[in-house]
Amino acid sequence: MHIPSPRHDRLCHERSANETGLSSAIEERVHSGARRGDKGTSPRRRSSNDNGSRVDSQQRRRSNDSCADDTQVNSCALYFVRNQIWISCGILLCLGVANIFFPPLRPLLQRFHTLSYYNPSTQRYGKGIDDGYLVLLWIVAFTFLRASALEYVFIPLAKRAGISTPKGLARFAEQAWVLVYYSFFWTLGTYLIYHSPFWMNVEELWTEWPVRELGGPFKWYYLVQFAFWLQQIFVLNIEERRKDHNQMLAHHIITCSLMAASYAYHMTRIGTVILCLMDFVDILLPVAKLLKYMGYHTICDYAFGIFLIAWVITRHLLYNRIVYSAWKDSVRFIAFGCYSQNSSEPQQLPSGSDFYAIKHTFSYSNDVVCFTKTIQMSFIATLVALQLITLVWLYMIMHVAWRVVQGTGADDTRSDGEDELEEIELGEEVYSQITTNNIMQKPVDFGYLNRTMTTQPDLELPITNGNFHERISTTQFRTT
Repeated sequence: MHIPSPRHDRLCHERSANETGLSSAIEERVHSGARRGDKGTSPRRRSSNDNGSRVDSQQRRRSNDSCADDTQVNSCALYFVRNQIWISCGILLCLGVANIFFPPLRPLLQRFHTLSYYNPSTQRYGKGIDDGYLVLLWIVAFTFLRASALEYVFIPLAKRAGISTPKGLARFAEQAWVLVYYSFFWTLGTYLIYHSPFWMNVEELWTEWPVRELGGPFKWYYLVQFAFWLQQIFVLNIEERRKDHNQMLAHHIITCSLMAASYAYHMTRIGTVILCLMDFVDILLPVAKLLKYMGYHTICDYAFGIFLIAWVITRHLLYNRIVYSAWKDSVRFIAFGCYSQNSSEPQQLPSGSDFYAIKHTFSYSNDVVCFTKTIQMSFIATLVALQLITLVWLYMIMHVAWRVVQGTGADDTRSDGEDELEEIELGEEVYSQITTNNIMQKPVDFGYLNRTMTTQPDLELPITNGNFHERISTTQFRTT
């Protein structure tokens, strides 16, 4: 869930206090009128205004209750974000300790850290529901690895590179993590494709379908990538929202849907190729951003130019070649029908074949998998939806490219324009809270995180920096 800004909590608190006082005054006036009627005077007839006041009072109470619920949810979310390293580490340690000291649980716990459905006769791995255990483990593992790397590796590196602002430290750490992740998995994915029959041969993506068993490295790569993208949805909703938040969320959901469907329908070949095409530019973009954060603006512009060329080639030209192959080549090599493990020839489609195919394929209830026109077009429609999102991003990238041509440099249109506004808003927010509580009358210096303030009392303030939603004490700052 998204952590709201400090201003949201303060407004809820002020609205609650003001509206509670107002509703109390209205109720007091109503009760006093009733008491005057008991003393012999005729009771005042209830007007429509009184009814309206009561309705308004009830609405305000419900609004205050909603603010209270939001505050509780935000507190839980903030606690998890601040302690995600220790929570995820604790889960991983509990699984390891239980596997060592509780032998009866080992058959279950081993599913979390080993590949399931091994076939000794083929020395390959099948697919099934138990693969979800490994995915869950790696979601927790990525949460631990990412948070630990950002806090203990990349933020210290950013400080050594001369970056001092909270926003700059957070952005540098995020991009460094992305660079490390995609560099590793793009290299691994390319290695697997290079040693596969579909290297530089698009038609081989559809031969021998359905490919029910995978090699160990291939299966591990696909499941761990799936876990990463599921974890990215969590990351997207705990970090500051940027201009393209909705596009990013839609992209992650479509990617996860495609990976789950391609895995269940034994189309991991095309899934792996698309992942490698997408991952390549995700290596180049962080490089350009890191150069920008470190002050190498000229080199950053050249790196951005390389990124732009690679984006167009991989995410539009080559990607659309894959989409075209899914439309034309798939039906050339795969006949519509249902396929069982004991027969390579398609069987006749049953009535309600689309529902039958989806139900039995995703539940792994039997070894029958069906390929129909509806299923084919559903895959293509999802691939096209992903392409539309990348076209929106291409439009934003071209804006950046135009600024480079004009000589203003490559800035991230998704975030950097927002950063200035957020820094100003953050400063006003903290200054307002401090002066309201009569703690100090001078603005806080936000130049560095590690400053000390010796004369002012301690005050915890909610600070939102990129992926970090921390409560930083004002004793970490000093006044100007």
